[in-house]
Amino acid sequence: MGVDFIDKEGWLTLRIGIIGNGIIGLTTALEILKIDTSIPLTIFGEEKPATSASLAAAAMLNNYAELEIDQLQNSIHAQRFAHSRLAAQLWKNDLESMASSDRKLLSFGFGTHLIANTFSEDIESQNFDYIKSVLELFNEPHFFVDPREVNGLNPLREGRTSRALFINNEGWIEPSSYLSLLQNKLSAHTNVIFIHENVKEIDQTNGSQIKLQTDSETTLVFDSVLIANGASSQKFLGRLGLTPENPKIYYGNGSTIRVKYDSLNQDSVIRTPNRGLACGLYSAPHSSTNLVIGATSNVSESGNLHATLEDVRSLLDMAQRELNQDIGKADLLEIRTGWRPVSSDGVALIGSVPLTNAFLCTGTRRDGWHLSPLIAKLLAESILKNKVDEELSIYNPCRKTYRFYSVEESIQTATKHYMSGMYQHGLVSPRGGYLEHTERNYESYFRNLHEFMGFDDYGIPVDLIGLASQYFAQEKKLPL
Repeated sequence: MGVDFIDKEGWLTLRIGIIGNGIIGLTTALEILKIDTSIPLTIFGEEKPATSASLAAAAMLNNYAELEIDQLQNSIHAQRFAHSRLAAQLWKNDLESMASSDRKLLSFGFGTHLIANTFSEDIESQNFDYIKSVLELFNEPHFFVDPREVNGLNPLREGRTSRALFINNEGWIEPSSYLSLLQNKLSAHTNVIFIHENVKEIDQTNGSQIKLQTDSETTLVFDSVLIANGASSQKFLGRLGLTPENPKIYYGNGSTIRVKYDSLNQDSVIRTPNRGLACGLYSAPHSSTNLVIGATSNVSESGNLHATLEDVRSLLDMAQRELNQDIGKADLLEIRTGWRPVSSDGVALIGSVPLTNAFLCTGTRRDGWHLSPLIAKLLAESILKNKVDEELSIYNPCRKTYRFYSVEESIQTATKHYMSGMYQHGLVSPRGGYLEHTERNYESYFRNLHEFMGFDDYGIPVDLIGLASQYFAQEKKLPL
């Protein structure tokens, strides 16, 4: 096998390849080195990946503020939330114990203001109340505040905040500086090599080792490999031994906007509980003068290299209306687009795959950054022991695709989300019962969509309704 056993606790000395230099790949590499500093590691990925989900992220350390109504009634989602709570504590411990020299290199903080207004459908109020109830259930520190006293919150009259809740332990971290810090820590190890290329081929050798080939035709052989390159991992799923019965990976194209505003007074994350088919409207302070605004979402089978003009226009419009009307005075610094890895059932794929000695981590959707400390610890131990931790069992890549929605639940949920999205994008409510006609038209359309796709026993996940609609328009069936 080319593997040397070492006489302590069953660990193995391995030559390990990590495909992906985002938050998951880098944190897992560091966790491996915490176990054994002598393990040779090779990390693959472009030096400055243009579509990195990690770099495009606001990198919010949120778990309660990400909840949607009744989410925890499902056992799988309840376990995911338990993992999210564990990750939150790991982040807090790691950041608080960080050396002062490292802390100076980073911009981060704790405190999130969850706000609600009346600009969208009732789903926003329902999510807000649900988040409040779960905070109370777990005795998580939080309290109501006067919206007029929230620094950086200055919406237009029509987007005025009706309620604001401060969640003490949910925060943010500026991603670029944090990823640079991780890379520097890894580069300090002589047994860590960075190859600034993408991997295009994965093959099993005649033994049980794994051969990787890069874009420049460089070939390297490893005893074990972790594939953690986000949405791009979808091209490897068949080669890893996964089948059409297992979850698929799609590109969750999302964009954020970074601005500079010298008189910025925002000192916490400000976000809405209205998902709007994405992850809600938010702004996060990445420095005393820099702000990130997000985020859009468009799930497709391919990745977009750039944000669309509508992405930019709608984000700025909503941010000025619901967060801070003075954002229009800010200087535009950068628009970042990243590819969130979205699985066909919304649950990550983490663990071993049929290809011997290969491990996969993808499908983390909008949770990858927040969950990274926990995922990295569990993956590092799984790779070195060649045995997947039981905590990762719900994420088994070889599982059958979870079916969370009935057809009727999908139709009703999609209708609510799309109606809410219309308000977010400027719909003015007409009088005379026309909204009822619009809702019925949506319901009829989504019912026809399910019938055409042949989905009788389960509903289409709301995140994938847009993609299914693209297939429907072309009279093609979406393979879920």
